[in-house]
Amino acid sequence: MEPNTLGVVLFYYRRKYRITQGELCQGICSIATLSRIEMGFKEVDSLMSEGLLGRFGKEVTRFEIILNDKDYYLWEKRNEIEASIETENYEKAFQFIKNYRKITKEEHNLHLQFCLLSHAKIELALHNDKNDICRMLIRGLDLSKPYFKINNETNYLFNQMEIEIILMLIHLEYKGWEKYEKEELLLSVFKNVSKMYSENQKENIGIRILLALLEIEQKDENNSKIIKYSDKALDFISQSRGIQSIADIRFLKAKAMEEHYRKKKSWKKYRVCCMEECLMAYYVFDLLHRKREKEEVCRFCEDKLEWQITKQEISSE
Repeated sequence: MEPNTLGVVLFYYRRKYRITQGELCQGICSIATLSRIEMGFKEVDSLMSEGLLGRFGKEVTRFEIILNDKDYYLWEKRNEIEASIETENYEKAFQFIKNYRKITKEEHNLHLQFCLLSHAKIELALHNDKNDICRMLIRGLDLSKPYFKINNETNYLFNQMEIEIILMLIHLEYKGWEKYEKEELLLSVFKNVSKMYSENQKENIGIRILLALLEIEQKDENNSKIIKYSDKALDFISQSRGIQSIADIRFLKAKAMEEHYRKKKSWKKYRVCCMEECLMAYYVFDLLHRKREKEEVCRFCEDKLEWQITKQEISSE
């Protein structure tokens, strides 16, 4: 992408969403640099382009933002790191990260942030100390969100790398944020993702955020909020093309409803709702060939709802 094209795109979305230059570039570059980018006077590499565009939830084909031979070389090195992690070749990934840090030590913060996130993914896969991983991730987040505070509305502009770090921190039960802060953060990020991100990104990232919210409430055994966020997630998924998470969410909702309503007068009505949720979960688990989860649904129905999912029951629906 030509420098003037990137600048025009950033300026357009900044005006559209009423974002100041300071809000957009915080932790990525200076306001002066962003001004020069928007006027077409400043070239920036593909990682910074992605970081800035990503805060609007926008993306372009990576080859469109490759700047020069050096930028292409670094892009290839990042791909090598990601591919090594994906194929679980962690020793090679560690070496790639080490080399990448050497050749980018004079570059902007996003290169180090990428390395810290990649390193944290490996440490998590190897089941190493969670506190060390959290410290690594917080250091990475601080690089592009140096003044981040959860109660500051202007800080809820995140690109995909920053959201990835936040989701990992919440999964690892990072102790630096209170439970209500994590919930507030995820809801605010979800709001911005729903508003700005493209449909494909919205579907992928939005569902992950809602699943993280459910994970928080599940650990806290807050059944009313599990039901609330399950409904929100199911409504969100109904507008997308994926079904991977539907069964898990429906079954989680059924278990929360059983816990929440069993001793109440309305239990008879909600027992029927639980049965419907379980049946839908059973259908999707069966479609995805997830036998263990399908059997778990059956056990729950028998033990908690005093009801069996039979072939006759399925065919009658």
